Amino acid sequence: MSVAAIVLAAGSSSRMGRPKQVLPVDGKSLVRRAGEAAAGSKALTTVVVTGAARDLVEEEMRHLHVNLVHNPDFQQGMSTSLRAGLALVAPDARIQAVVVLLADQPFVDASIVDALIARYEHGRAKIVRPRYVGQPGNPVLWDRSLFAALAAQTGDQGGRSLLQQHAAEIVWVDLPDARLQFDVDTPEAYASLTQPESGGDGMPLSVVEPRT
Repeated sequence: MSVAAIVLAAGSSSRMGRPKQVLPVDGKSLVRRAGEAAAGSKALTTVVVTGAARDLVEEEMRHLHVNLVHNPDFQQGMSTSLRAGLALVAPDARIQAVVVLLADQPFVDASIVDALIARYEHGRAKIVRPRYVGQPGNPVLWDRSLFAALAAQTGDQGGRSLLQQHAAEIVWVDLPDARLQFDVDTPEAYASLTQPESGGDGMPLSVVEPRT
């Protein structure tokens, strides 16, 4: 079974006040990290959806084996980026599922994407989602049977309502480190990556509420 990866990198970073996609973490931008996690995984193909800071994000994707698609409607919310990414991969009949990654989670790597894909290949669940020490998080794998419903979402909710609707059908991948779910939404969150109080290893001791 072939799986595609979609990296959502179109947001306007309103809470950050500057394009968070290109903020460096240990010398590598957030979006580059997300792109490498997807492209370095077992996913057959990777799509990176751009919007705000399009040129900067595209520059970060240089020499990385990904497909770029621009979402001109990015200001209308995450759902429009999901739609743009799905429009590129859904016509390929080989693709049986997609893993949707966010571009602001610096500690999500290819091994997490691969764990979701492996769990999907084991039983072909409709949704496969990670749980970080019991806390549901991202990225999320979606079976092709939900592509149309995902594409029909509106606003900035992404797949949240579908996760609620299909809660009983979610298969979980349990991961032992809650810090892997950390996302960079605010200047304070970004600063915590390097401040000594983060624990001395560049990884924060607490995580923000996961988004879907």
